[in-house]
Amino acid sequence: MTQNIEDVCSAVVVILKTITALKQVPIDPPDTVNVDTFAVVYAGSGMITNGVVGTKKSLHNIVVDVLTKRTDLARDMARIKPFIDTVKTALLADTTLSGKAQTYDSLSYELVNTDYASVPVIGYKFILNNVKILAD
Repeated sequence: MTQNIEDVCSAVVVILKTITALKQVPIDPPDTVNVDTFAVVYAGSGMITNGVVGTKKSLHNIVVDVLTKRTDLARDMARIKPFIDTVKTALLADTTLSGKAQTYDSLSYELVNTDYASVPVIGYKFILNNVKILAD
């Protein structure tokens, strides 16, 4: 059965909502966020192959930005450091992402210090690399 990328992103959102320290994990990223720690999920990049029936597939890189508002660097870092383990544990527990994908290759992350809706934030950008979706 063919799945689509929106279903995969929604499955990631559902998984992340089990992490109680994340106060908000919306399906669609909002323009503003009224909580201190949140996550946004989106398709970052990908590749779609076209072949004979049974060999068509797509590989997507799904991005999870886990962010907190910047107020005090030491406290902000203390707040986000545990997410390296909690996000990893939640996502690696279900490599088919609730059956919406075949699998994915790896989970990478990097520290980000940026703005979200003109608000300074700091956090981690996680990337589920090569999320595999087969097509009919």
